[in-house]
Amino acid sequence: MSLILSKSIELGYRKIAHFTKCGYKFGNWYDMIWMEKIIGEHSENPKPVIPISEFQFRKEIN
Repeated sequence: MSLILSKSIELGYRKIAHFTKCGYKFGNWYDMIWMEKIIGEHSENPKPVIPISEFQFRKEIN
């Protein structure tokens, strides 16, 4: 196991996919790993998504 992979697991990430030899660079094939980390609870009844066309932007003063 690589150092990056073991550190990611140590930080709470988990491997969800492994793509074998999916990238080729400088004469070598490389694998790709997708990882995820849940950073918040999932509510039972989430609020609906607001389409960007209906979103109310506010002007920030810097």
